[in-house]
Amino acid sequence: MDTQNYENVAHPYVGDPSVKTPAVLHVITGLGIGGAEGVLVDLALSKRAPARPVAVAALVADGPNRAKLESGGTLVIDIGMARGRPSVRGLLKLARVIREIRPDVVQSWMYHADLTSLFALWLSGRRTKTRLLWSIRCSDMDPRQYGTMFRMVLWLWAKLARYADAVIANSDAGVDVHRALGMRARAVLRIDNGLDTYRFRPDAEARARVRNELGISGDMI
Repeated sequence: MDTQNYENVAHPYVGDPSVKTPAVLHVITGLGIGGAEGVLVDLALSKRAPARPVAVAALVADGPNRAKLESGGTLVIDIGMARGRPSVRGLLKLARVIREIRPDVVQSWMYHADLTSLFALWLSGRRTKTRLLWSIRCSDMDPRQYGTMFRMVLWLWAKLARYADAVIANSDAGVDVHRALGMRARAVLRIDNGLDTYRFRPDAEARARVRNELGISGDMI
């Protein structure tokens, strides 16, 4: 499916009962290089049983992680927003995506995507049917180090956090920092970042090859 022309084609999950709809629609600000983006890619491409697809909606769908997701078979939807510019058209498009995909869960990543997902879910008419999970990915946040616009986003995020079904954090420190900023959530879930132990398993052949390239003997620590 051509994600650039999403508005002009029939969605694969509409009108075909044989096609499994995504259980989760991930919404993220962008798909560049970053910690949150990397965790999202690993999660979206992980093997699940029973197999039920996930989809990713990117407010700004640029960056190398888009290619990784698409090469792994994950539907990436370009919401078409410009970086740093709120867009009513983009908000309405995300609302329509939610209405058509009908996910069980919308999981958003980081402040801008969290807020956009909340408003879009309200507009979609599915707020009582689709769960909304916000995600915070930092353990230290000093608003004084950021510009006025971002501080306004962060202030609004903290005020509206109670409307998400839960807020997911990857550290206790992150939870403490955001509570100090005024976050009052219905529920907070701490879920540590996952690690693919197969990808990072010991590899004796690779070890020997690299040590040989570096001129390190096999018995040297």
